[in-house]
Amino acid sequence: MSRNVLIIEDERAIREELADFLREEGFSCVLAATGQEGIALIEERDFEAVLLDIRLPDMTGIEVLQRLRSLTPETHVLMMTAHPSVDTVVSALRLGAVDYVTKPLILEELLLKIRRLIEFRAQQMEIQWYRHQLQTAYDFSHMIGKSARMKEIYSLVERVAVTDTPVLIMGESGTGKELIAGAIHHNGPRKDGRFVPLNCAAIPATLLESQLFGHVKGAFSGAENRTDGLFLAASGGTLLLDEIGDLPLELQPKLLRAVEQQSVLPVGATEPVKVNTRIIASTNVDLEEAVERGHFRKDLYYRLAVVTIDVPPLRDRPEDMTELIHHFIAKFNRKLRRDIRGVTNHALKRLLRYRWKGNVRELQNVIERAMILEEGDLITPASFPSNLVEQTHPAEMIGPLKDAVQRFEHEYITRILDATNSDKRLAAELLGVSVSSIYRRLQAFQDEVATSSGG
Repeated sequence: MSRNVLIIEDERAIREELADFLREEGFSCVLAATGQEGIALIEERDFEAVLLDIRLPDMTGIEVLQRLRSLTPETHVLMMTAHPSVDTVVSALRLGAVDYVTKPLILEELLLKIRRLIEFRAQQMEIQWYRHQLQTAYDFSHMIGKSARMKEIYSLVERVAVTDTPVLIMGESGTGKELIAGAIHHNGPRKDGRFVPLNCAAIPATLLESQLFGHVKGAFSGAENRTDGLFLAASGGTLLLDEIGDLPLELQPKLLRAVEQQSVLPVGATEPVKVNTRIIASTNVDLEEAVERGHFRKDLYYRLAVVTIDVPPLRDRPEDMTELIHHFIAKFNRKLRRDIRGVTNHALKRLLRYRWKGNVRELQNVIERAMILEEGDLITPASFPSNLVEQTHPAEMIGPLKDAVQRFEHEYITRILDATNSDKRLAAELLGVSVSSIYRRLQAFQDEVATSSGG
């Protein structure tokens, strides 16, 4: 860790004594006798800490502090003064000084404060790095899929992200509902607040109320301390209620009240607690059907579904498959320290034909497994799990076999063309036919449709 310290002090004896002491403790010290000299040094290089005297010959320490904060707001400043006054100290702290020491200086006390400043700065930078990593993980440039359905979702996410409107995200397991919820949070005004996901199906009903709303001490057996609950933990940010369809019926009125009134009543409490929490819910079940069956409250459903986002299953967006495969290969090359270049044509055929009931999550697992087992630099079908067998779509209409075969052939060729971004040479290679054969088969289907419709 860098340990650069700038000392801005007009008294030469104090300035040099400080520098000698700190250098013995392993710090690199740069000295300035005036405010302007100190500002010039700040403009040239980075310092972990600045020791700044309040009284300087050319300007006040407060004026220097204001300038330093505009240049490098992340640099921590420790004020030094022989004549501390409440007004001066308060002004310095309000302008961003982290602490102050009085003269004559106690060097051991000063050393302790400097070390704390540098450790605190390192922690802040680490937090900022992790926050950046988290935000970029939910950035649209990291969301995979350029199909028309996914582009519609990106557009909708951008529009709802800037609001506090409740959002209901629906889709099968593994389609990336939490990723979309995170994108809404991290691309909106609440991005500096917490994003707290809760799987409603993973917590016993007896504990879920306390998890959501908190409890007071003695509310039930084992409640030895007060717990705030996730609504309060996410206040100022976003609470994702995953698998909302599994929320017990008896808790649904309490959730409705919390969403509408922005307040929660902890278990055992008599007074509600105000919160400022955005709610996003997600589910893999049909909530409208659950409402009809009496398993989900209609008023809560309409309150949560102000904006609804339907995430398509992977099998309905085959044109995204190739991009997803390459994304996961790149991801696991870094994680596993491999150098896999791609997949063989035969392996790609198998991946494109599979139905992916587990959606994107299942595809990710398959690619990771294959990259662990694969000995060469291309993924082959031999590294796929045994359950990844060729699957086809059932005929949607009953009729002559010739018509069913022709419908399937057209659909399958179209899916391969989508997956290869209309690269007919690659599509022909994957299908094992000539490019002219693709044109001929597609035209034959169009002619048959025109004939059957009387065109």
